[in-house]
Amino acid sequence: MRRTRPAFALAIVLWIVAALLLGVAFLSALTRHNLELTRKLDDKLQARLLAQSVVEDLKYYILTSRFDNISLLGDLNVSGFRFPERIVLDGRNYQMGTVRFSLRDLSSGIDVFYPDSAFISRLLASPRERTLRYTIRDSILDWTDRDNFVRLNGAERAYYELTLHRPYGPRNDLGIQSVDELRLIRGVRDIDPARWGRLKHYFYAKDRGTRYNLALFDETLLAALLNLNFLQAHDLERYRKTDFDKYITYISGLKDFDETIMGFALSFSIRIEVEARQGAARSRIVTTVDFHGFSGRIITYGYRSY
Repeated sequence: MRRTRPAFALAIVLWIVAALLLGVAFLSALTRHNLELTRKLDDKLQARLLAQSVVEDLKYYILTSRFDNISLLGDLNVSGFRFPERIVLDGRNYQMGTVRFSLRDLSSGIDVFYPDSAFISRLLASPRERTLRYTIRDSILDWTDRDNFVRLNGAERAYYELTLHRPYGPRNDLGIQSVDELRLIRGVRDIDPARWGRLKHYFYAKDRGTRYNLALFDETLLAALLNLNFLQAHDLERYRKTDFDKYITYISGLKDFDETIMGFALSFSIRIEVEARQGAARSRIVTTVDFHGFSGRIITYGYRSY
C-alpha cells in the first residue's frame, strides 16, 4: 500500500506535466500562427501602400513627361524605381522589380456608354457571320432605345424574359454602365468565351468618351472601324509602324474616315493598372484618370483596389 501511493502520485505528476506540455505546444502553435498571419497582413499592407505610391508616381509622370501620338517620353526616378523613358499607352505591361503596371489611353478603345452598334458588331463578328453581325447591331440599338419595338434582328424585353428566362430586360436608354453589361445583350452574349476574352479589352465604359486615336489602333480595330478587309488593315498597320505620315495620308482619304470622331492624338484620359507584390501578398489597383477634366481639373473614375 505504501508503494502504491508514491507510484500513484508520480503518475498524477506525469499527467499534469503532459497536460502542461500539451498546453505549451498549443500556445506555441497558436503564437506561430498569429505571427504568420501578422506577417502576411503586413505584406498585404506593404503591397497596397507600394501600389498606391506607384499610382501617384505615374500621375506625376503623365503630367510632367513629353509625349507623341502613342506614348509618354520622360525620365522619372522615384519610390526606388526608375520608370521607362518611353511608355506606350496601349495597355502593354511594364515590370519594375516587384511592380507591374500598364497605361492605356482610352482613345485606343471603344466606349460602350454611347455604343457605336455598327462598329461593335463588325469587331465582334466576322464578315462571314452576317447574321450574328446584324443581330449584335440591332440588339444593341434595341437595348438603348426607349421603345419596345423589335428590330429585324434585335431583341426587346420579351426575348430576355420569355425566351432566355432571364430576370432582366433592355436598359431602354443610353449609358451602358460596364463592359459586362454589354455582354448581356443578344448577339454579344452568344459569341464564344474565347473570342470574348480576346476582344473584351478593346472596350471601356465612361460617361465622357474620347475621339478614336487611330495612331493606337491595331489592325483588328482598324478593320472594324473603317470597314476594311484583312489585307487593307494589315497594310495600314505596317505603315503605322514604318511611315506614319503615309499612314495618316492613306487613312484620311478613306470614305469611312470621319474627322469629327477620329484623329491621331492622345486624349489623356488614361486607364492605370498597377500590381505590386510583397512576399506572398499581392495588391492590384485599377483606375481611370482624366487629365483634361472639367475646368482643367484632374478627375479620377472607378478607383478599385484588390
